Amino acid sequence: MNNCPISLKKIKNALVGLTSLSLLLATVTPAKAAIQVVDPTAGPLSIFDQGGVLNPDSNLFHMQGLEVAPDGSAVFVAQANAAPFNGPSSLSTMNRLIKSTGLGTAVQVGPTLNVGNHRTWGNDLTLGPNGLYYIFTKTGLWGFSPTGGAASSFATWPTKNVGSSGITFTPDGSAALVSSDWPGGVFRFLKNATTFPTKINTANVPWDDHVITPTGRTIICTEPKFGIQELLPNGNIVKVYNLKTDVDVNAALTIAGYGARCTIHPVSGDIFWTLNFETRSPIIVRIKADLSDATVFAKGFVADLRDIDFGRRSSGAAGYSLYVSENNRTTGVGTIYEIPTP
Repeated sequence: MNNCPISLKKIKNALVGLTSLSLLLATVTPAKAAIQVVDPTAGPLSIFDQGGVLNPDSNLFHMQGLEVAPDGSAVFVAQANAAPFNGPSSLSTMNRLIKSTGLGTAVQVGPTLNVGNHRTWGNDLTLGPNGLYYIFTKTGLWGFSPTGGAASSFATWPTKNVGSSGITFTPDGSAALVSSDWPGGVFRFLKNATTFPTKINTANVPWDDHVITPTGRTIICTEPKFGIQELLPNGNIVKVYNLKTDVDVNAALTIAGYGARCTIHPVSGDIFWTLNFETRSPIIVRIKADLSDATVFAKGFVADLRDIDFGRRSSGAAGYSLYVSENNRTTGVGTIYEIPTP
């Protein structure tokens, strides 16, 4: 047996081999998942704004609903002093409006609204009558001015433990349609109402966000197991698209979640859907306007993806972009993304 020690040359050659192997492995090991715009007609994705007041602050204000100004000059987000992912019992007592015109510009607009809106986070932010941006709370439907000033009420009522997931207004601004996941249902509020109305739907299912199509259909966006549903004029509901049986969409749903959000493309009429709570890697799905098919639009976001809305492209170019708000639980960073979308 040769008891001579291994030569320095052999040791050097071995180390070089290991280094080469490490470099090789580094080239074939996938990088950490990042956001991917799957739709070949859309993109590229960019950061419209990030950090600053968009991050949770000492009062734990988190981004909630998002709405783009009609002329594309600004993106507005509602914030509430509660983290919705802490559970349905998370207390929220204050709401405020944030305005951003681009990277590093996000600021609070007007004073904070304090109406003791327990379990209502301003999930939806909607442009409505008088050019105000509205949220729904346990005591009323309140509008924030984009230029500042105290919030004003569209309708108020005695305190009621109710949450809102979606708000739309009639074209004349005389009434608001609110879809709520507790108590489950759709409610119509007349302007200056002082009482809480009864629900207009006949079945009791979990309701989340909703959109009104160009043809006047009321489409309710819910969790995958309940699918995409339509509220008929007589109050009945029918399932119009089953996300769970769509092979591509179901394969991209990595974990069960809740709290669906949706918006509608201003030109094509396609419906864009996502989940915003308790899902490791939220995706955005594009559903054809005729509800005949759905495809994965983008994936790789992190929890929690809070809201989506269409608006004019920030570059000033013709066309529209999908804007996405995201609260990163791990890093504590708030981000608004922009995805140009034909």
